[in-house]
Order: sequence, then structure tokens, then C-alpha cells
Amino acid sequence: DVCSSDLAEALAALAPRLEPADAARQTSIGAGRVLDAVAEASDSAELGDLARALAALAPWLGPTEASIAARVAMSALGNSPTPYMLASLAVALAALAPRLEPAEAARLTSAAARRVVDAIANTEDPDAPYPFSMALAALAPKLDSAEASIAAREAMEALAKSSSPSILASLAEAVAVLAPRLEPAEAARQTAAAARRVVAVMAKPNDNHYEWRLLAKALAALAPWLAP
Repeated sequence: DVCSSDLAEALAALAPRLEPADAARQTSIGAGRVLDAVAEASDSAELGDLARALAALAPWLGPTEASIAARVAMSALGNSPTPYMLASLAVALAALAPRLEPAEAARLTSAAARRVVDAIANTEDPDAPYPFSMALAALAPKLDSAEASIAAREAMEALAKSSSPSILASLAEAVAVLAPRLEPAEAARQTAAAARRVVAVMAKPNDNHYEWRLLAKALAALAPWLAP
């Protein structure tokens, strides 16, 4: 609940002032309370608060506790949350990743990134671009080149099919966010293809200034990766 998330964030702020053993014990208890509340949460705002509390506690958790927390976050992320709830869970998962065994961290962050790309491709929420960008920005640095490549290819496949300027812009930004994790040749190829798709859509008459801004923002994000 909200009380659990507030207390957990306060505990995370206090942890650096505790003796290491006490900090580990108290943050473990706090994380357990948060995870119990996540399992019972039915409100998207409440779950977002709990995810943020989990992200705050993450640096203090051991590998076993972090693994449990990451699996709970991944399960919640897979249950079609709202864009902001998805973003909060993705940020929590990214915060937990350094505390996991490398193989588990790679598997969960890769799956989460693909879940975000899928959500971008299928959303009808006009306010979704910002939280989706925030989610991918948190996850992308945790991906290796192979995992980022999978997510980028899925984004490009969805981008080629989309007829919605706002969704297309979000997918193009996803490619730009993933580009630093790709091999240089693939980054150049994927960002160039995304930019061409954005420019083609911008060339069509459109009186929706919000969509134009989103497309322009996506093109600006892609620009550093484009050849002269």
C-alpha cells in the first residue's frame, strides 16, 4: 500500500547511515513488505509507488532477495499495466539488475525491454510516449548487443507496420535509445531506416501539432546516429 511504499523509501534513505549488517537486515524486511503489497495491489498508482520504493531499496539487497524482487516486478510488468505503471516497474527492474547474477539480469532486462517495445506498438494511449521512453532509457544500458538487437528489430518491425504518427515516433525513439548498445553497423542501419520512416510520415499532411512534435523529437533522437 501507499504507507508501505513511503516507509520503504524512507528506509532506503536511512540505510547509508546504518551499520552494514543492520542496513542489510532492515532493507530486506522493507523489500519483503513491498513485495507483499505488490502482490495485493489493484490500483495502478499504488503499484507505481511500490515499484519506485523497490527501486530505492534495490542497492541494498543481496542476490537472492534481488532475484525474488525482480521476478515479482517482471510478473507485474507482464500483466498489461498502464504506461506509467510499466515505466515504474521497468525502472525498478533496471535498479535490481546489478544485484542479480549476470545471466538472470540479462534474461529479465531483455524480456522487459521486449515487453516495452510490444506495449509501444499496441498502445492507444496518447500520453504513453513519455513513460515508454523512460522505461526503455532505464533498461537499455543493462542490455548487451545481442539483447538490444532483438529489441531494436522488434521495434523496427512494429514501426514498419504502424500507421499512427505518435506510436511510430515512440518506436523510432526506442530505436535511438537502443542504438548505443548495438554493434556500430547495426546501429547505423537501424537508425537510418527509422529516420527514413519518420521523414516519410512527416511528409504527409498532418494538422495535429502534438504528433508533429513527437515525430520531430524522434528524428532529433536519431540524428546523432545518421551518416552525413
